[in-house]
Amino acid sequence: MTESHIQGDILIVDDSPENLKLLAKILTANNFQVRGSNSGRYALKSIKKKLPDLILLDINMPEMNGYEVCRQLKNDPSTADIPVIFISGLKDNESKIKGFEAGGVDYVTKPFQAQEILARVRTHLSMSRMKHHLEEIVQERTAELQEVTEQIKAALKEKEVLLKEIHHRVKNNMAMMSSFLQLQIQQVTDPEALQRFIDTRSRIYTMALVHEKLYHTEDLKNINIKEFIHDLAESLIFSYTTSPHQITLNTDITDVSLNLDRAIPCGLIINELVSNALKHAFPKNRKGIITIGFATDSEEKYILTVSDDGVGLPEQINIQETDSIGLKLVPLLSSQLDGEFAIEEGQGASKKGTTFKIAFP
Repeated sequence: MTESHIQGDILIVDDSPENLKLLAKILTANNFQVRGSNSGRYALKSIKKKLPDLILLDINMPEMNGYEVCRQLKNDPSTADIPVIFISGLKDNESKIKGFEAGGVDYVTKPFQAQEILARVRTHLSMSRMKHHLEEIVQERTAELQEVTEQIKAALKEKEVLLKEIHHRVKNNMAMMSSFLQLQIQQVTDPEALQRFIDTRSRIYTMALVHEKLYHTEDLKNINIKEFIHDLAESLIFSYTTSPHQITLNTDITDVSLNLDRAIPCGLIINELVSNALKHAFPKNRKGIITIGFATDSEEKYILTVSDDGVGLPEQINIQETDSIGLKLVPLLSSQLDGEFAIEEGQGASKKGTTFKIAFP
């Protein structure tokens, strides 16, 4: 019998020499390699030296019965997967149940038929090999999946680094543009042209601030709108007023995050409305209050409001026909957000000031 024709390595454990010989004869005649042991203890030692593919195990043996041998095998990770078929003269159900509880995969009663033994041995060997094959496939796929996962993690990490670098460079480039404008501002003498330079620099700062916030956040896609609005408004107050302490900033902002496509239009809207209030709502260095609100309503819309208690808008003003670039930009930026833009005048007990409201999904 050549090794290539061997169907499996079988260990027979039985204290009866006649049973050992009979089982060995049946199995070797059908190309199985057979080992025998007449003691449970010796069987355990033999198994440690060389693991069999399957074990045929008697129950009633001196020193250590088959149940105990099977339990010890199943408690040892190195032998737990070896299929054990009990072969016993005990025919009662209780004995069979104990055999399965000990870890046996099958139970054959004596006297047995050769074809029955062969069928059960072949079935459980096939199932065992299939199980090992599936486990190998799972291990291979798991290793492949782990490798792919590591590659994805590395790619995401690289993407995060690149995104951070992009936001950082965009912010730096805008800061450079702002510096160039500042140099120009120092040389401009015409008041109207000077104001246009200052307004442009402010818009560039607003967009740069978005990229700066994204550079410093772990998300890289969304920025905290509460922190962003507060920093932007504070910067505008110090840029547009000679006496920042004269202006009180109130904010009532929901703690939410917006992505880049929404944060920049929102920031530019706030920039235009707050800077417009600082330029026109508080003439002759009068004190004033600017309030910025950002919340959600029952229709799952964001509501952005910018209010002041200043002198209000000029009568008969038409947003579409005004010369103010800022007031022309706000409706355009609102439409970019798929939002609705409205102006409310004379709010509060004083009936003064103006409130701009933008609702967007």
